[in-house]
Amino acid sequence: MAVAAGLTPETAAGALRTFASTYEQNPGRLNVYDGHGFRVVMDYAHNPDGLRALGGLIRAIKPEGGRSIAMLSVPGDRRDDEILAMGEIGAVFFDDLVFRETPDNRGRSPGEVIRLMTEGALAANAEPGRIRGVRREEDAVQASLDLARPGDLVVLTPTRVDAVWRQVLDYRPPRQVAPEPRFEPIVDPPHG
Repeated sequence: MAVAAGLTPETAAGALRTFASTYEQNPGRLNVYDGHGFRVVMDYAHNPDGLRALGGLIRAIKPEGGRSIAMLSVPGDRRDDEILAMGEIGAVFFDDLVFRETPDNRGRSPGEVIRLMTEGALAANAEPGRIRGVRREEDAVQASLDLARPGDLVVLTPTRVDAVWRQVLDYRPPRQVAPEPRFEPIVDPPHG
């Protein structure tokens, strides 16, 4: 497409060689931060297909013995079955779930999105102790990060991408964190 739009093949190839899914180049799409003794992956995955793809990747990169903690949500104007599916998919791929709502309730009553995702997770045989409901996004990010221990993997699916990334960078663990584990770099992640 780039060549058809008038770019030279060399220019298109150069752009592809230097592209990385970093916050700076592609905010909200598979951004990784390893500065807290655990890995944080931020991706917008706000629909069932996106969450399945993200879940598969997380399963492949999760360190042995580490847990995956996911903050999940879906805009409130989605159909009930899509909201239920987000909870079901979360239960399949992640060890601990933090369901949130704001700022995207989009007409649903407070607590309704969390309730539906929880129903979905329980239908997929998630243990109730693995599920937390936290309405506000910034509180859900804090809860997810506070749950993490060295070697864990925290997945954040934000609405306010810039604010959540800043919260990740500014986070200070409430306890002494052991030396950072050696995570394998993510090289050429699949796109979902």
